[in-house]
Amino acid sequence: MNAGFVSLLSSCFVYFTFHIFDQGFCDAAGALNREPNKKLKYALFKDHFFHTLLVPVITQTWVQNGKHCLLQCVKNEECFSTNVGAFPRPDGNVTCELLSTDKYNASKNFQANHTFHHYSIVVSDSKKFLSLMNSTGYN
Repeated sequence: MNAGFVSLLSSCFVYFTFHIFDQGFCDAAGALNREPNKKLKYALFKDHFFHTLLVPVITQTWVQNGKHCLLQCVKNEECFSTNVGAFPRPDGNVTCELLSTDKYNASKNFQANHTFHHYSIVVSDSKKFLSLMNSTGYN
């Protein structure tokens, strides 16, 4: 694995439906792939700690951790961001809210909040990221 693939470059996360990497790919650009005929579905998320987006929720569940919430978002065609509980509930799970919009399209509803972290899909040029994925055979 090359060093650029392994290094944590910022507070972005890439989530794959079959593999999870906690490496930042912000310099590789934001990418979203949910095409049904592709082997790999992925999204690049940007974290916004202690913030929430107050918009209608597609679905609310309780998951083991924030990574599981982001995976649910990648798998859901309608999801473009999530609100994840900042602290576990008594049963150890965190709240997961899948949202059909993001902070860029509903900026008036993006607020500081002491109980949630917001994750939005990064919007930018994805050529470098896609090149990396193609070179590993995931296309």
